[in-house]
Amino acid sequence: SKKFVIDGSSEGDPADGYAVKDIDVSPNVVTVEGPASIVKKIDHVEAIADVDGVSTDISENVVPTFFDSANKEINTTRLTLSVSTVKVNVTMDSVKSVPIEVSKPTSSEVPSGVSINEITADPSQVDVQGSAEDLNTISKITIPFADLGFTETNENFETTVDISSYLPDNVKLEDSSQGKVKVTVDIYSMTDETFSVSTSNLKIKGLSDDYEASFDEDTVSVVLSGYENDLSEVNASELTGSVDASGLTEGKHTVQVKLDLPDGVKADKATVSITLKKKETDEGD
Repeated sequence: SKKFVIDGSSEGDPADGYAVKDIDVSPNVVTVEGPASIVKKIDHVEAIADVDGVSTDISENVVPTFFDSANKEINTTRLTLSVSTVKVNVTMDSVKSVPIEVSKPTSSEVPSGVSINEITADPSQVDVQGSAEDLNTISKITIPFADLGFTETNENFETTVDISSYLPDNVKLEDSSQGKVKVTVDIYSMTDETFSVSTSNLKIKGLSDDYEASFDEDTVSVVLSGYENDLSEVNASELTGSVDASGLTEGKHTVQVKLDLPDGVKADKATVSITLKKKETDEGD
């Protein structure tokens, strides 16, 4: 004879919003006698409860099923069993779907010079199970940004996070295989873009009271550099700035353009030509 532990299992799909929490088998051991050629094929024994459409705890008498190592059912008609049926008690849990998010990083958690576009989790939501009371304590699963191990990078950052540790007590994933979540941190790229700035938007500073000045060109081309998201908000028609005419005398001069730029945007050196003329004065007789 040989003894086998009877494992509880289930088949069928519970009602929507419910999942199997626990399966208890009593008695949970069976003694088997019979031809050794059959007994030695037995790998495991299961008491399978039908939970199709079930939403509450159930208790039923089940005939144990014997399987070989290939999970193929074994015919037990030539075997003598110490128990012909066992009692299976199935405890049910409630199930709800919750979103997965990553906490917004603080300025100290993002290296200087790095600009984040978005952070995504895959899957973006999972089903969790527990008592209705326990499930009321969870509306989302939040992964702390600090737990990502994010480092300075010029490329998108990917990592895998085990979310099971972020669940409240007595709440678990309905599907444990969904515990590993891929998190992607999308980084904005640095780029350059050329803007045509109207010289009418530029002020001439430092001009002597003896002179008047004018720009020789209607526009000036300026190359701006920054993150894509910052440059996308720059409107050439709204760019303003100035040139410095301090100490300049009559004639044409090439002067440097200084633009008023938003944070995170820089300009390459740009110049423009201006002409200074002496102001005409009325002379008395």
